[in-house]
This record gives sequence, C-alpha cells and structure tokens, in this order.
Amino acid sequence: MKEEPATPDPKFDPTQGQANVYDNVTVYTADGTKVVLNASQIPILFEAYWCPHCQRTLVLLHHNRSKLKQFPVLVSMGFAQGTSLAEAVKITQQEDQYFHLTNVKQYYYLGNNSQNLVPEGFPTMAFPGQGAVLTMAGEHTLGAWTQALSSQ
Repeated sequence: MKEEPATPDPKFDPTQGQANVYDNVTVYTADGTKVVLNASQIPILFEAYWCPHCQRTLVLLHHNRSKLKQFPVLVSMGFAQGTSLAEAVKITQQEDQYFHLTNVKQYYYLGNNSQNLVPEGFPTMAFPGQGAVLTMAGEHTLGAWTQALSSQ
C-alpha cells in the first residue's frame, strides 16, 4: 500500500478500476441481509473505522451532503479476521455516533479479499465513469469528491 498524504489531495485523479472487482461486491446490512453492490451503478466508498483519512472523509462528505449530486453507499471494512457482523455493526455505530453521521446507507464487508477492493489503501471510492468503473484512493478535498460523485 502506498503511504497517504497528511493533507487531502485536491486533484480529481481517478484510475480505471480492475475489471470485475467492483461489479459484484457482496456485503451485509446490519440485520444480516446479503446484498450485492455494483459500482458501475452506484458510487461506493470503502472505509475502515480505524483509518483517520476515512474518518475525515466521512465527516467532510456528511457535512457537505447538500452540495453533492449523490452520496456514496458506505462499505465499512478493515475489521480484524473473525469479527462477527454484530461486532462490526457495533463498532461502526459507535463511529457514526462519535462523528454525528446520520442517514447514511451503510453496509459491512467481512470478506477476506479486501486488498482487491482497496489496493491503494483507505478510503477508496469506486464509482461509475465514462463506460467503466473508476476508483480514487486516499483522502481528497471536497472538490475532488464532488467531481467523483457527479462523473456519471
């Protein structure tokens, strides 16, 4: 994984996502319902509760929600191997409460191939682009995220 900058990157610098990685992402709702997400249809933000870049990104997007064309679906991941869904939900709810995040569509990824989803680190957003799924990794400014969330 590359080291992420201490300050948000202002560049809108997406890369094409690896084929077939983001079109069939199996996640779970808090109540255990299995859901399959497709980043060619909706923007997905992969984040880890322990990642300060993710925390700042979540707060930034949440506080500027009205300025965004759409809000990404959040996939909480990065849990220790063996973490149960109930434990993951509790951890994420505590984070949401601490950062005053409300009305956010949240899913949980407990799989073991997270490296495929976030090859350059957290946070990673996968989103529909011009005929392909694009990804952007690392902490970015609101301007860069706004472009990603309106690039369909």
